[in-house]
Amino acid sequence: MQPAVDVDEFMNSWTLQMGYPVVTISKKGGNKVAISQAKYRFDNDDIVDSPYGYKWLIPFWYETSSLKNQMVWLNSEKGEISIEEGDEWILGNSGSKGFYRVNYDSEGWEAIIKLLETRHTDITSIDRMKILDDMTSLSQMPDGIDPTLALRASTYLKQEESLYTVTGTLTSLSRILGKVSVLEKYQPALNRYYIKQLDPMVNRLGLRFNADESFEDGLLRGSILSAAASHGHQECIDNAEQLFNQHLSTGDQVDPNLYSYVYETVAINCTEELWWQ
Repeated sequence: MQPAVDVDEFMNSWTLQMGYPVVTISKKGGNKVAISQAKYRFDNDDIVDSPYGYKWLIPFWYETSSLKNQMVWLNSEKGEISIEEGDEWILGNSGSKGFYRVNYDSEGWEAIIKLLETRHTDITSIDRMKILDDMTSLSQMPDGIDPTLALRASTYLKQEESLYTVTGTLTSLSRILGKVSVLEKYQPALNRYYIKQLDPMVNRLGLRFNADESFEDGLLRGSILSAAASHGHQECIDNAEQLFNQHLSTGDQVDPNLYSYVYETVAINCTEELWWQ
């Protein structure tokens, strides 16, 4: 049974100090796992003193390869949880129920990456997106994790069928890759990376409206095609130009879900003659 929690203490720790925590998970040996908390810091700026010392009363949710929907209260800087012998991985903040980032020791990150590569459907699409979002955010901290961990983890996206997870993850990764893209010499490699991740989605969705498709597929096709075209996916570029030319010659309206994709892609790639049409 979980201990009683003082509601005032809980609320004050979240409302009377700035920011939010990072919970770090570290294997101790056997079935013991250490958890600890610290303030998430984006840079090295000085932080204002807090009456709570930047410690939060955290409902720490977690799951493992054998345990689901587990929760303990982390009410100090450090704590400890128990897992089953033989558990291959542990996932913090399962279900994204808490307002905190989760970091892992090197062994924990490797286990998470392996999980995504081999059995990503063992965890929810929300948790898969959260893992990549945590990775990219933690890589931006002073003394944060190696950003290549996020890139390694993201290669599983070729298997991903949740389109919201794909687009959410690509948005998270842009925080890292956007810094690389300003260096022109890396742009071709960056384009190849994006196309490799997006191409399976393009093939699954197709380039045009399908009467039998789900609402989600119709809504997100434009986002996927636009992202692919912006990184040089030639088939997506050609498709946008075909739809635009068809609109000019016949007056047929562009699918509303593809409107932004078509006009943005044509504006970037068209000839001067076509631009003035």
